[in-house]
This record gives sequence, C-alpha cells and structure tokens, in this order.
Amino acid sequence: MIFSTPLQKAGFLFRRGASIIGFAMNDDKNIAVGAAVPAEAGAYEAEARTRWGRTAAYRQSQERVKKFTPEDWRRIREENEANLKTLTELLRAGQAAGDPAVQAEVAKHHAGICRFYDCSAKMYRGLAEMYLRDQRFADHYRRYDPALPEFLARAMEIFADGMA
Repeated sequence: MIFSTPLQKAGFLFRRGASIIGFAMNDDKNIAVGAAVPAEAGAYEAEARTRWGRTAAYRQSQERVKKFTPEDWRRIREENEANLKTLTELLRAGQAAGDPAVQAEVAKHHAGICRFYDCSAKMYRGLAEMYLRDQRFADHYRRYDPALPEFLARAMEIFADGMA
C-alpha cells in the first residue's frame, strides 16, 4: 500500500530545498496551502520515506507534487473537503457504500489520489485498510462523522473491486 503521507495533522508533503512544503491541517481543519507544515511533518515525511520510499509510486508522487502550484494545492484542498462532506452527507442519508451516488464520490476520491501517483485497485484497497488501522487516519475521518472511516473504507473496497 502506498500513500504520500496525509496524516492527522499534515496533508500531502514534499521537500523543496530545505523546506517541507504542502498543505497542513490543524485540529480545527484549517488549511495552510503551499506553506511549511508543522514541526511533526518531518516525522511524517520520514515515516513515508521509510515505509514507501523505495516504491515507484512514492517516487512518482514526489515528482508530481514538485510541479504543483499554490493554486493547485488550494484546488486540491477544496475538492477533497467537498468530497468528504458529500460522502458524509450520503452516509447520514442512509446510502449504502455500493450505491451509485456513493461510488461516484469514491471515484472522485480515487481520482484525487491519482493526482499524486497511479493508484491501482490493490493500492486503493491498501489505503482503505490503512484508513481503519492507522488511528491518525481514522481520527481524521471521524471528524466528519464517527462512522465515516468504516463507510469510506467499505466504499473504497467496492470501487476497487470494480477496477479489477
């Protein structure tokens, strides 16, 4: 499983010179786009490099984000926030993870991941599992709704099944 380290308090990270750049989320979901991220971001970057640094997807992600502009980061943040809010609304409306409206939003989620690296069905299933097993991810999604991590993970698994 591959990801460019969006952890609880850090968004996607990349190194530009001596600075770690990307977008960061604090506990209030405020976003700093295209700015240096909090001190713990270095630890997140190191974790990602240790876990996935030898993979093609990690290298691909690092290359792609070097080309992102502050406007790209702003658009990514806005699209991600809208996607998670819509998924939360669908969850609260009682939609099942496999319903077409949910799967349309999950397709947007997957497309968002693919901006950073080519995310195969196997990788996407790995992300779904990580969203549940890594408390930092689960806590992030629970800020929207306590049941969102499980709902999103199940919807991602269904989407990945359709990719095969």
